[in-house]
Amino acid sequence: MAKISLGVKPAIFPSPVLLIGTYNDDGSVDVMTVAWAGMAASDLTEVYILENHRTTENIRKRKAFTLAIATVETMAQSDYFGIVSGAKDPQKFEKSGFHAVKSEYVDAPVIEEYPLTIECELEEETSAPEEARILGKIKNVLVDEKMLGDNGKMDVSKLHAIVWDNFQAGYYAVGEKVGQSFVEGKKISSLNKLADWSEDADKKEDTSSACSSACGAATLEEEKKEAPSACGSACGAAN
Repeated sequence: MAKISLGVKPAIFPSPVLLIGTYNDDGSVDVMTVAWAGMAASDLTEVYILENHRTTENIRKRKAFTLAIATVETMAQSDYFGIVSGAKDPQKFEKSGFHAVKSEYVDAPVIEEYPLTIECELEEETSAPEEARILGKIKNVLVDEKMLGDNGKMDVSKLHAIVWDNFQAGYYAVGEKVGQSFVEGKKISSLNKLADWSEDADKKEDTSSACSSACGAATLEEEKKEAPSACGSACGAAN
């Protein structure tokens, strides 16, 4: 199939839809939607946000923030948090109809309506002319009990998370499990082993045929005396 060059684009899909929760100077709750974020290490989150956002200033002052994963059920509010400025509308969070409690681990709010929240302390900040790269040290992950599977682990199929499309700004639901990591690839390894085994079997069959030909070629009495030697040479190669 023909491919078309699109030039320089933020082409990674999917992008997460995350909500950064912080406290303003007066203790009120600030929530902002971000998509350019993810895991930097097993205990570190990474977020890129513009320098001029109130959220950026709050993180610097409080040295903490929370990250919540947007869901199908919270999509409208999650989008709202991204299009309304808290600096321009001090009642932004209250108007969402959502509720917040203080994290027990960091100086930041936990939004109760989101089923999974990552509680972070500011680990490191790298500033660029217009954007800040925020590294957060994970202090705790808070999850609704109903999100757990029978094995006690998080079942992401119950989360109903949404992701963002950088190309057309669409939201997409995720959740269907289609495979298991570190298992699916073994199918390829098994096929390769089967191919190697088949190739070895073919070589042994060819060697056996060569052995039979060498032994069967002796039809005269003099040739029959030499046949065992020829047969042994051909069959010995199979080792």
